[in-house]
Amino acid sequence: MNKQRLIHFCSSASGGRGAKRRGNLIYFLVMAFLCNTCVNGVELGTEPTDTTGEIGRVGLKAGVEYLDGRQLEFTQGPEIDRRLVKLPYIGFDIGLGERADIQADFDVIYLDEEGRDNKYGVGDLRLWNKIKFINEGEYLPSMGFRWGVKLPNANYEDRLGTDETDFFSSFLFSKHINNIYSHVNLGMGILGNPDKTNEQDDVLVYGVGGVYPISDVINTVLEVNGYAGSNDNNNFSSLLLGFQIKMNEAVWDLGWRFGLTDESEDWGVRTGIRWMVR
Repeated sequence: MNKQRLIHFCSSASGGRGAKRRGNLIYFLVMAFLCNTCVNGVELGTEPTDTTGEIGRVGLKAGVEYLDGRQLEFTQGPEIDRRLVKLPYIGFDIGLGERADIQADFDVIYLDEEGRDNKYGVGDLRLWNKIKFINEGEYLPSMGFRWGVKLPNANYEDRLGTDETDFFSSFLFSKHINNIYSHVNLGMGILGNPDKTNEQDDVLVYGVGGVYPISDVINTVLEVNGYAGSNDNNNFSSLLLGFQIKMNEAVWDLGWRFGLTDESEDWGVRTGIRWMVR
């Protein structure tokens, strides 16, 4: 987190706006814990090479996420006081075989933005295909590839999204290093510009993360992921700290995000549950 963001985060613990932000945080933490039996949690944004492992097997996820200060893509000018809640976010993975999945995720967004009326509406639908090429070896990581599109469902006039179709593709690498299950993603994103016809922003998409078990049922989670190389204020990057609790076929998660660039959220919190249904 850069120095200005650290000062901003710490100073929000006192004063008028700080009281409001404390209230928001308490409210959404309570809501998240009350909903944890029906929502998906803080899985890594950095994608592992793992697939569901068999044709027709289905994994479901759903959850709640709060982001404070996250700017909309292609925002120009000074930072806007902006808070959004994904309430809920949902998704699924369906196995196409031992080495391939199709995936989808979707959210509904509540937005509180400075100078505008609060909005509640649909977010974007994202569709993905993941293929695992190589299994993990003694010295080499497993390797896969994931590509997908973000469809233009969210309303740009309400500033819930860009109302543009974006394309993403990444190579995936996963490796067990002692007790840490580590993942690296590296690829590209093509982001449609809502303010200029037939223009786009090509960005580097990256992620580095790991899961470390501290007991048979509890894992700790750490990652950094985001975009880089943007020419249009889309250098989003954040640090995730969290944990996972395994419950038979389900995993409950809780995590915190801290923005590392001006465009990213100042901080965020996310919780929920994911499970395999067959």
